[in-house]
Amino acid sequence: MIRLISERIKLLSNNETFKLFLTYKRGIIGLLLLSLMVFLALTADFIAPKKFDEVDPSSRLLPPSIKYLFGTDHLGRDVFSRVIYGARIALWVGLLVVLVEAGIGVPLGLLAGFYGGRVDKFISAITDLIWAFPPIVLALAIVTILGPGLTNVVVAVAVVSWAPYTRVVRAKTLSIISREFIIAARAIGESSFSIMLRYILPNTLPPIIVLATLTIPSAILYTTALSFLGFGAQPPTPDWGLMLSEGRDYIFKAPWCCVFPGLFITLTALSFNLLGDALREVLDPKLRYG
Repeated sequence: MIRLISERIKLLSNNETFKLFLTYKRGIIGLLLLSLMVFLALTADFIAPKKFDEVDPSSRLLPPSIKYLFGTDHLGRDVFSRVIYGARIALWVGLLVVLVEAGIGVPLGLLAGFYGGRVDKFISAITDLIWAFPPIVLALAIVTILGPGLTNVVVAVAVVSWAPYTRVVRAKTLSIISREFIIAARAIGESSFSIMLRYILPNTLPPIIVLATLTIPSAILYTTALSFLGFGAQPPTPDWGLMLSEGRDYIFKAPWCCVFPGLFITLTALSFNLLGDALREVLDPKLRYG
């Protein structure tokens, strides 16, 4: 199964697909922005001039300068260093949330589309119930019960945001369940589990990949929003949402405390959205040819 999935990924990343992707300028812009964020996250230990929790009371609320590129906050901490380390947290949290979402939603979508009937109705009912409520509201309720903390926020956001994966995988499964290769697999006696893993799951990878690039920014926004409200990362963690929360009291006196974390949140979300939009058109011929 792993071999089939790896072959499918290689097919998606072949030269023709890559050349087609290069024709979408927004996709290239998104990839460049995302590459910049990943570079900052990976090299934060080397390029950050200060430690993210290094306090200097004598340098409180200093404006951007050569010494402090993004200024300092109310505790004299270097905003540039904290923003860079925050990129590491944001990308890791976004990826982790999406992995958990896919881990819940993809198997449910496979089961619903493959078996149909009561199984499909039951899973669809749960999916519709989750879909009916705004994820941020349910996540807020869950994290209130679990308590504040970045780990609890990740769990809360992932648990309430898996419905899109179930719907997309279910629809894709229904579209290929009657294809000839599925009928042939059944005719030679392959088990349902084997058919789902060997034949159906690899063919659902393109929409899953696209959906992942489009839901990562949502996961980042949800987690930063909960951190802003005080339910996520706790001080002195350099979380962008927490930085916004700490800087709002100084928005007029030291706007850079909020501007730069907010800017990086926007750029990160934009990079994934641009990349996902381009991948959607590259991997879906119907969108290219009508």
